[in-house]
Amino acid sequence: RYVLLLLALVMASGPVRAQTDGILQLNDPIHRFLERQWTLGNLPAASFVSHQPLSLREARDYLDSLDVRSRSDLSRTDKQLLDRYVGLDRAPGSSWAGDRIGKLYENGTDFLEFAGDGYSIQVNPLLYLAYGIAKQSERPDRDQSITVWQNTRGIRVSGHIGDYVFFETRFEENQVKLPDLAGPTNGDRRGFAYRDGDNTFDYGVATGVIGFRSKWFEARFGQDRHRWPATNGSLFLSNYSPPFAFLQLRTTVGPFQYTNLFTSLQDARTPRAEGELIKPFKYGAFHRLAFQPSSRLELGLFESVILAPTDDELDPGFFFTFLNPVVIYHTLNLDVGSPGNVLLGVDGKWRVTDGLSVEGQFFLDDFEASEFFSNPDYWKNTYGLQLGVSTADLAVDNLEVRLEYSRVRPYSYSNRTAPLSYTNRNGILGFPIGPNTEDLGVFVRYRASRRVTAALNASFASRGRNDGGTNFGSNPFIPYDDDRPDDDGIKLLQGVPQNIIFLEGYLGYELLPHFFVDAVVRYESVDDGELGLDRYVSPQLALRWGLPFQSGRY
Repeated sequence: RYVLLLLALVMASGPVRAQTDGILQLNDPIHRFLERQWTLGNLPAASFVSHQPLSLREARDYLDSLDVRSRSDLSRTDKQLLDRYVGLDRAPGSSWAGDRIGKLYENGTDFLEFAGDGYSIQVNPLLYLAYGIAKQSERPDRDQSITVWQNTRGIRVSGHIGDYVFFETRFEENQVKLPDLAGPTNGDRRGFAYRDGDNTFDYGVATGVIGFRSKWFEARFGQDRHRWPATNGSLFLSNYSPPFAFLQLRTTVGPFQYTNLFTSLQDARTPRAEGELIKPFKYGAFHRLAFQPSSRLELGLFESVILAPTDDELDPGFFFTFLNPVVIYHTLNLDVGSPGNVLLGVDGKWRVTDGLSVEGQFFLDDFEASEFFSNPDYWKNTYGLQLGVSTADLAVDNLEVRLEYSRVRPYSYSNRTAPLSYTNRNGILGFPIGPNTEDLGVFVRYRASRRVTAALNASFASRGRNDGGTNFGSNPFIPYDDDRPDDDGIKLLQGVPQNIIFLEGYLGYELLPHFFVDAVVRYESVDDGELGLDRYVSPQLALRWGLPFQSGRY
């Protein structure tokens, strides 16, 4: 049916040209390109690339400033990519495809486009076909060698109407077969998925956003994932959670950017009433103030609150006062007597020299001032810390390296009731592997040419998991008062020890615009204090169209 739809659009299209609109996907190459240019010192002050996803209009503003300001400082590959992103050059393979099938890639990057006076629409297929073999540890209840695969099909439609309104919608159907590794069980980024007995998932993903943008303001309403700040495993808002409904307001004035996010979430872990099909809803409000006093430094202050109905008949579940875009949630939470779960923190990044930057995040979930410094192992000292170092082109042109160290205390992200946990559906909103964790990630990426990308991703995590009878604080879906062993002496990594190693090598070649041939090798092991060592290695080949590379990390 997708092929018939695309053929019909080809027959109806006219010979017009336009630039792509809509919302960038998380991990899109343009996001990575802008982050790289920030590290290299090529972006001017007040270039905010830490709130993702960016709209394409927002990204083009930064790309245009880069084109004017720093073109002479770019590597040959970066110049080629910049020409492509600002519309001065066509994407690889677009001319070849257009010469053979008219109407395709007329603007050099989109499969189809329609444009007229004051509007444009782009249509692009989505495809992710992967196949491989997984060699697994020997276990009595499974095969040592299995096939693993992914079958994703979909479509993306984006565009703009007039000078201020933009939109995007994406739809995917997915079937995935994964290795049977007995790893972390804190959640699943697929959301509501049908799962059969051999670790095969069947699920759909639908996202859509409509937005308004002016000189100082951008408003979006829709359903999508978010990542604040833009680290590989953000502690505040990672992209691990399934997509959720939201209203986002973003205000940028000089060196300041203030972002509000009001969300509708769901509680997948609370038992439903008999005959009830819809999971209970809960709500979240998030905001972050970013300040860039110079092109080398960005400071951020963030806060969030999770709200949900409780057993109290007087509790409305959601307080409209939290829709106030300029209010402190912690103080308001106390003022209205809400049981909401508040998290607050700070983040920052500093470019030490061109090509080298350091970053950090710290969040505080819960604490008692009288215990925080005098009794560091008190159970209510729930917080997380992340430190990162990024390099670009220090040793080799087009080579990027990032180190990311994270630690999250037990019982972080959890609350006295399950619906108020810092989660959405089956996924954690914050650090993907969850609390009671220490993790080191290493990410290496090399852009050999505008068509060829190679990457190595590795993480080494230690985790203390719950043992089924005692809540050691590793699972935020479990209320922190349920089966907690003690109030004092709560150590990081308490519980059943797990050591997790993940290695991933990737090589991709762009055959046509946004159409890649990928070769991937993954290795993962979980050394569990009770279950023993479990591991797999899996080489895979993939065809990917219109979707970013999906790392298997976590």
